[in-house]
Amino acid sequence: MVFRILALLTLFSVLACSSTKDISKLKEKDIVISLKKGSCYGKCAVYNLHIYKDGFVTFEGILHSEKLGLFSKIMTKEELNALQKEFEAIGFMDLPSEYPSEIVDLPLVTMMYHNGQKSKTISGRTDRPKDLLQLQYKLEKLANSASWKLEKAAENPNTTSTNTDGNKASENQLIIEPAENVSLTNWFQKYQRYDLQLIKKVSPSLNYWLVSFNLKLISQKEMIKLLKGDRDIKSVEVNREMEVRDR
Repeated sequence: MVFRILALLTLFSVLACSSTKDISKLKEKDIVISLKKGSCYGKCAVYNLHIYKDGFVTFEGILHSEKLGLFSKIMTKEELNALQKEFEAIGFMDLPSEYPSEIVDLPLVTMMYHNGQKSKTISGRTDRPKDLLQLQYKLEKLANSASWKLEKAAENPNTTSTNTDGNKASENQLIIEPAENVSLTNWFQKYQRYDLQLIKKVSPSLNYWLVSFNLKLISQKEMIKLLKGDRDIKSVEVNREMEVRDR
């Protein structure tokens, strides 16, 4: 009886260890598949999905997502192998790295696959091959599945500070004025590393655009300095909201 109890305790211990992982020890080089969805002119879910070579999966809900914060779950070896075979079957490594589109108010979707020897990243908003879209939908289904474990609660994505003039400034949002004849689609690609995303056009008649960026990747001060040094940008300023005061 004692032996049976000890055996059961050992089994439960092994199962518990297999379902948990120290998030801080995850390494980017171990990611084999990822899906990143950017913002759009509206309330599209903004998130990052990463699948690691051991089947560990993380979901980071950033904005307009049912899950906000960092979550994790486990894929079985069979599930991961099946997904990797689908990437191979459509010839993911041979597809173009970018599918350009002039429709900048749609979310930028970025997919990455590592076949064990090299990695390939593909991004686009519209007009992508059907097989590639089917893979994207499968990853989205995984992102929207149940049984995620919360690892870290979300921080406020729209950190604000109040200035001396009584206005609130959104630290991760800027208003930019592109130079004439600048293709915003191509321009946004330059700052993809900072998760720069289009929110909306400020005015129908003026060439001013509200954009956001990831404060975890770059500070507001550094982002403004970077954009002010960009010849494609005529002006850049912090997005400010007028605070309603009691009379």
